[in-house]
Amino acid sequence: MKRIILITVIICALLAVGIFVSWWLAFSIGLVILGTLGHVERIFKIKWSKKWTIFLLILFLLLSGAYITTSFTRSRHSEGQIVSLSKKESGLRKDLKQAENDLAVAKEHVASLIEKERELRQKLQEAEEVASITKEQIADLSEYGEVATYTFSGYQESGKFVSPTPVSNWAEGYLTVSNNNYLFKCSHDAIEYYKELINKYPKFPFPYLALSACLLNNRDPSWKQYAMKAQSILKKTTKVSLHCKAHDGWLEQVNKILDPNQLDTVFTKGKLHKSE
Repeated sequence: MKRIILITVIICALLAVGIFVSWWLAFSIGLVILGTLGHVERIFKIKWSKKWTIFLLILFLLLSGAYITTSFTRSRHSEGQIVSLSKKESGLRKDLKQAENDLAVAKEHVASLIEKERELRQKLQEAEEVASITKEQIADLSEYGEVATYTFSGYQESGKFVSPTPVSNWAEGYLTVSNNNYLFKCSHDAIEYYKELINKYPKFPFPYLALSACLLNNRDPSWKQYAMKAQSILKKTTKVSLHCKAHDGWLEQVNKILDPNQLDTVFTKGKLHKSE
């Protein structure tokens, strides 16, 4: 009886190994065992009943059927998983393609935004420059608007009307004009007179020219700073819309005076040659 139990345990163990390890190996071994059952009986001196043999055979067949069914189910499940994974992979590829398209669109949008930002920055800079120029023009108009309408003689032009100002006839007795050549009086008293005018009316540009011409004639290097001051004022007065046109001509002359290559064409022996 113990031997029968031992043999049964061995067969069941082989069947279990077949299920969990390699069923076809266990199946082959089982066939060998069943085929040589007579030899086992003789070796172990066991008397097998037909019922016990049929039971083992039925058990073997049932386990084989269960394994085949399980294998088939697993195979179908694996195929389903493969199909599902294939569908998921296809979906992922579509999502990846869509993501790439979205990324391309996003890049174009970002590039467009960067370009718009650049344009806005440029427009803002231009607006700031215009605003700065406008502020400067407003400041110049406020500061030099009145003096911009003064003639060289110091009268204020308003359309066809000419009005006297505190500097009217400022050059009378200090200036000789002949053939459009301006010869300023450059005595010590005259120079002091020009300086006094500059101190009293610092925004009126023409006494600076007279003083600059005298200092230049006396080879005094300080002539240039007065010429540059006259140039600075005339640049501002000529930006005023209703300025006296004489300011344009004198600005042209002072620019030439400050240019070493043109100085001799407008200044010779104390005379300023004013072009028409």
